[in-house]
Amino acid sequence: MDPPPLPTYSPAMIGRTDTEDSMKTEVSGTLAVFDVGPPIPEDWKICTHPQGWVYFVNPTAKLVTDHDIRNQDVFNSIMRDADRNFALNESTEMHFFARHTIGSQEQIMTNLILFVDHSRCTAYYEDELESATNKQPEYDPLRAIRRARLYWNYVWNHPVHIPTPESAATEALDALTWFYTDNLISGNRSTVPFAKSECEDLLRIVHQLSDSKYGHSPARTVFLSWILRESYKYRDAENHGLRTAKEFVSYQARKLPQSEPLPAPSPAGSFIQFLIIRFLFFGIPNAYFLHVKLTSEYRGRLASVQINWEKYVDRLVREYSHFLLISTVLLSATIGFLSAQDLPELSIFFSITSALASLGSIIIGVFSMWTHQSKTQNGDFFTYLHNVKHSYFGFLGHAIMLSLPAVLLVWAILTFTVALVAFVMQLGLKSSSDVLTQVSAWAILDTNPEFPTFLYKLIPPSAAPPDPLPTELPLSELDEKSGFIHLSTAPQVPGTLMHFFGNEEKMYILRIPFDPVKDKIRWESPDKKVCGPRPGEGLFPHLYDGKLGNDEVDRAIALVKGGGWDVVMENAKSDWLIY
Repeated sequence: MDPPPLPTYSPAMIGRTDTEDSMKTEVSGTLAVFDVGPPIPEDWKICTHPQGWVYFVNPTAKLVTDHDIRNQDVFNSIMRDADRNFALNESTEMHFFARHTIGSQEQIMTNLILFVDHSRCTAYYEDELESATNKQPEYDPLRAIRRARLYWNYVWNHPVHIPTPESAATEALDALTWFYTDNLISGNRSTVPFAKSECEDLLRIVHQLSDSKYGHSPARTVFLSWILRESYKYRDAENHGLRTAKEFVSYQARKLPQSEPLPAPSPAGSFIQFLIIRFLFFGIPNAYFLHVKLTSEYRGRLASVQINWEKYVDRLVREYSHFLLISTVLLSATIGFLSAQDLPELSIFFSITSALASLGSIIIGVFSMWTHQSKTQNGDFFTYLHNVKHSYFGFLGHAIMLSLPAVLLVWAILTFTVALVAFVMQLGLKSSSDVLTQVSAWAILDTNPEFPTFLYKLIPPSAAPPDPLPTELPLSELDEKSGFIHLSTAPQVPGTLMHFFGNEEKMYILRIPFDPVKDKIRWESPDKKVCGPRPGEGLFPHLYDGKLGNDEVDRAIALVKGGGWDVVMENAKSDWLIY
């Protein structure tokens, strides 16, 4: 939908008369005559700014003042200063903008004068009158910018009695076009007075106001002079025209926000702060500190401040929402874990700690979300920033408070992990009769990751191996029936010997290096119902698709029971029975 057209003014609406006997006023370019209050002096008229306040103009003497000349003392003071015979051209008028007292005894009132040259669109004070009127080009860029800024500020405040300067629209279009370009180039780092969307709206209106049908419109004059005044303010602040290209690049680089380090604490508190932030809070407050500092930086435009504030709130709310979801799931898992039977005391303690940390993360996260979501208005950011800066702990303390939901969630995860590990360790250490429980515990904790160096084969005297060993020994009846060769590790040899061969007076044991046969070994329970990827209690090495002979066996040992197999095994541990 096209925007509504701006109001137009015709020359018939802008009548000017200098001979009325009663008070004269120009209201937005239209002369209105009324007879109320004290009359204004002859040759003077009263003009009403579009905002509603008035100023006084003498077109003949080219005098303008904001003071009420209906007061005789004020009028006499202005006329006295106006009669000083300044050498002015026809396009220059004097603006009496301020009054002050000189002299300690007589208290004489004098006026400060701004000289306004409409032909060159400049304004200057009395101390620059001689240099400004010599018609020489101005070589000082800062002085030229300051005079242009003074001029457009004057026009903004006094638009009724003069036509819109011819160069206003063209100069405004040029300034806005550059501001729009700078927004495209610099993005959020742009410091020009108007944002990209504002430039688009202003350019559209200036193009529309360039039409001659608008004639002399004080509102149009105010609009264009306001744009140019802000433009010259910006140029004055940026010292336009003073730097070379290289100097300008260096200046722009210095303007970029630098990452601010954390505030250095006192020597007494540095160690405590280091422990709290780095270990107790896992360094998380540092990220929030930099985030708050970056958001609080002013980059030359209030609109950017509001945008940064909204992004800051949106990021916090989004992060807290994620923390809430994870904390809620973890809290449910912890409560379910606590309902399990036979939990060790260590698991119960850390589970309760995890539940409390999750609950704390949820409570603080919800409160922080509510606090920040309710402060998204334009003025809320400055109140928020003021409270943060003037709080007892400052930015760092505020960053610690912001990091609490994340920190508590991390502690909840860690303590729940410890509780789970303690529970699994208890199962692995106490449930030696349950092979499945043992295997599950070892799979989770990886408590026995090492493979043996040697495996052992027990042979009864009825099947005594020959000396020397052949290339392949015959399979026993049990091995042939099982489909694999039963072997044992060093810790399993004593138990196997006493359980299966306790009544034998003599036994033979073959020691087999593990590495040559490891690809054919499976770790299984004797009935093959449970298997695992590595050694463990209740899991025996079974050799599949292999043989035993002089290539696989590095040593054959003959054992005599004598005083008992337990004594024999104790002696073997210090000699050849090696894991």
